[in-house]
Amino acid sequence: QFWCELEDCVSPDRKEARYGCAKVRCGCVKDARLCKRAPFGLIDLSPMLEKVTGPASFVCDSTGKCRFKEKVMADYFVDGIELECAQGECVSERVDVPVDTLPGDWAILGYVVLWTIIVSAVLIPAFVYWQNAMRQSYHPIGDAEEESVRLFEASSPVSLSFSNLSYRLNGTSNEEYILKDVSGVVNPGEVMAIIGGSGAGKTTCLDMIALKRKRGVSEGNVYVNSRLISSQDRMARMSGFVGQENRLFGTLTVEESLMYAAKLKLPEKMSIQAKQLRVDQTMRELNIWHLRGVRIGSAGERGLSGGEMRRVAIACEMVTAPRLLFLDEPTSGLDAHSAFAVVEAVVRMARDHNRTVVMTIHQPRSNIFNLFDKLLVLGHGRMCYSGRADDVQRHFARIGFAVPAGFNTADYLIDVTMDASLEYSMGHLSSSAELEGAVDDDSSDNAGLLNRSSHDNKNNNQLMNRIEYLNDEFKRSEAGHDLQACLPKCTGAGRASDIEMDNQTSQKASISTQFQVLTSRHFRIMTRDRMLIASNYALTIVLAVLTGLLFAPLTLDMPGVQNRLGAFFFQCAFFAFTSMPVVEMWGPGGVHRLVFVAERAGCCYDVIVYYGARTCIELLTLKLFPPILFTLLTHPWIGHSGSLVYQLIAMTLFTTSMHVILQVIAILSNTDSMASLLCTLFILFSLLFGGFW
Repeated sequence: QFWCELEDCVSPDRKEARYGCAKVRCGCVKDARLCKRAPFGLIDLSPMLEKVTGPASFVCDSTGKCRFKEKVMADYFVDGIELECAQGECVSERVDVPVDTLPGDWAILGYVVLWTIIVSAVLIPAFVYWQNAMRQSYHPIGDAEEESVRLFEASSPVSLSFSNLSYRLNGTSNEEYILKDVSGVVNPGEVMAIIGGSGAGKTTCLDMIALKRKRGVSEGNVYVNSRLISSQDRMARMSGFVGQENRLFGTLTVEESLMYAAKLKLPEKMSIQAKQLRVDQTMRELNIWHLRGVRIGSAGERGLSGGEMRRVAIACEMVTAPRLLFLDEPTSGLDAHSAFAVVEAVVRMARDHNRTVVMTIHQPRSNIFNLFDKLLVLGHGRMCYSGRADDVQRHFARIGFAVPAGFNTADYLIDVTMDASLEYSMGHLSSSAELEGAVDDDSSDNAGLLNRSSHDNKNNNQLMNRIEYLNDEFKRSEAGHDLQACLPKCTGAGRASDIEMDNQTSQKASISTQFQVLTSRHFRIMTRDRMLIASNYALTIVLAVLTGLLFAPLTLDMPGVQNRLGAFFFQCAFFAFTSMPVVEMWGPGGVHRLVFVAERAGCCYDVIVYYGARTCIELLTLKLFPPILFTLLTHPWIGHSGSLVYQLIAMTLFTTSMHVILQVIAILSNTDSMASLLCTLFILFSLLFGGFW
């Protein structure tokens, strides 16, 4: 019939439930019979209730029986009002207080289904439109074959030169260079190979030529068409780069991987038929045509072999026919035949279409070595030779290191720059070394290693002296003089073709095309990860039903409120931990992170477009429907009037924000284990201080 709210209550003895409250506010319940004048009610208590201001006393015994007294009410209730209290809410047994009831289950079901239909009616046609748009041509400019030819003819060839490239780590002395004073020139249609032993600085040199950002101190200049290039983005727009890691999505097929690369990197005006033709040509050139429908594969799914993945990674860059192509050990993991086929395809593209190629390569066989036009030999970061590949034997023979008959030239040059036991003897090995070179078995190799192990320090000094000798002799040689004479011509003020170069490097897919391609690709990746999708929806259904069965039925009193908080806490904890897969995706070793870094370095798309496309797909597949499904199943048991819309909004925002925050933590972490630990701690502290207790 009426209610009272107590404020500023103090208990003199915490061992007893005895309170004195300074302020009291009371009022009538709507349509209460004790608050209406006759003949509509029994008595009108509203004037008295308006005068109630306090103070008041509130005393409870051990059985839960309580008595409430207030000075104004004493005229009506001499002995006070006897109440039965449970967990903070007190209701008199003698007074019937009307309460709201839960809405009907069918009303809830119809409401949720209606909103699901509305959302699906908007999003599904939009996605179908994007898919259809991707299948259409982008402003066709003629026959597909003619467009593929124009792709090579439209871009002018470029020459590449670099002078005095040096690199050292921060905090090291000026003498401790990883790479020092390396120079070279590569003309259109030529392929330069960078060779050397392990730790010679091949990858560092290639990264500096490609203007990759590095943490240490970099020195030297890189020129394209005699024009100084200092921006990585500008270099990336005119070049392709294939690193040592295979950065491919395991759920995509070979043809899909190449097609998405073509759509992102080839000119916007090029028709979809011409892009498909270019993809087919590239697959045939690298001998992966028979694998076009095979998925790349991952740790949990069998797919391509390591060598086949390597060829696909190279194909993703070759499909765009870049004017500059950088490859870091493209033959690693390949057998001899496949390695020759890959290098031959790269050389053929360079010569037929006037492209410029620079690659690092480890121990090439003789037929591969003979394909190179230019050669850069490195030893402990120093330049031992830089010039024409067919002149390298004559140069080393002149300085006392002639290649013995029957030796692979590349192998011998690596031995010269890595093995101090090879003595200076006008191209002839010492007797022990000659024996080791002539006998090719494990026992002789192990014996040679044991004999040299006791002289590591002495041999290291001898090796460094030899490297300095090779470097000095090259600078004084004819090849060194030719390089020094050519560099000033290749590092001038620029030529007229620079303007053409600027116009062509600016060609890339529009923002709408980027969004369509990235949305289609990520949707295909997500839907093919059946274990992730199935586990999310299966766990959502099972735990939603289990939650409803455990917590139902709930009443509209204080225990019901606390039980609903427990159910809501469990729901938040579940959706928080379902976001943990972002650690695998975006941790330091996550494939999504590696692919994003590689594609972003190649200026394939804008960051905001990538994030928007990815967010839309993840919201549709994992962050929108599971919370709706969970709420739909649990609301008839634990919901209350007017809470459905707010609960849907709250859970959708919670799962989305939790996913974004965990993604940021994974990106900022140094290791996968650290990312997993920090994400778990963040979830636990968020739930601890989330107001559930």
